[in-house]
Amino acid sequence: MTDEREKIEANIQKLEELKAAGSMPADLADASIAALKKELATYTAQLEGDGAIAQGDGAKSVGKGGVLIEGGVNGSVVVGDNNHVVRAETYIETQIYQPDLDSIKHQRALETYLNRLSRACLSLPLAALGGEDSVESDVTLDKVYIELNT
Repeated sequence: MTDEREKIEANIQKLEELKAAGSMPADLADASIAALKKELATYTAQLEGDGAIAQGDGAKSVGKGGVLIEGGVNGSVVVGDNNHVVRAETYIETQIYQPDLDSIKHQRALETYLNRLSRACLSLPLAALGGEDSVESDVTLDKVYIELNT
């Protein structure tokens, strides 16, 4: 029950008591009670959860976090949580990191150097031991490695 409803019902009860006691003319009490009951009928909505109810003549309502604006607004109206007010020609919400091209080139050059160094260290220079200089395929350590069972 709303506070307004309770007030109206209390007033109706008082008028009925005044009428019964003869302190108020019956026709005036009946007219007043009828007007209050008509007003009471407009208070029937019940609110569940967040929100608002507007009942009665000229009633206005604004829900939770809302703003009632009557008339004009000459500026910004900001409501709610975690708002950002931005006044700019360009606005960037999320910036994605893009590494510069020099660092990418440097990283690729380093990878190329390390791959070539790895291949150079893996091959065995058998030509230095008196073999043929023009060997079709290089002999690498992984081809001649023998695991020792100790």
